[in-house]
Amino acid sequence: MPSLRKQPGGTRRHSTTRIYTRGRRGEFCECADFEFRGGPCLHIYAAYVARAKTRPCAGCGQKFRHRDLFEVMEDHGSLTHFVGDRLCRACALAHGVL
Repeated sequence: MPSLRKQPGGTRRHSTTRIYTRGRRGEFCECADFEFRGGPCLHIYAAYVARAKTRPCAGCGQKFRHRDLFEVMEDHGSLTHFVGDRLCRACALAHGVL
C-alpha cells in the first residue's frame, strides 16, 4: 500500500496541494516538474531529505529527528535495549536510560 504525503504547492500562478506517492514502483508526484523531468522533482528530493533526517525509536517505533533521540550507553543498567539503540525521551525515561 503506497504512503501519501501532502505537500503545499507554491507557484505565483496558483497554489494547490500536491500529492506525493511512494509505492512499490517508486515515487510519483502530481506536480508539473515531475512530468517535465520524467523523474524525481523537488518534492521527492525533499521527502528523501526528511526520511534521511529521521529514525524510529527502538522502544515505541515512532519516527523522530536524529537529534531528539538518545543513544543507549554501556552503563544504562536496563536489559531491555542494546548498546547503541536510540530511544525517544519518553522511552529513555521509562527504561532508565536517562
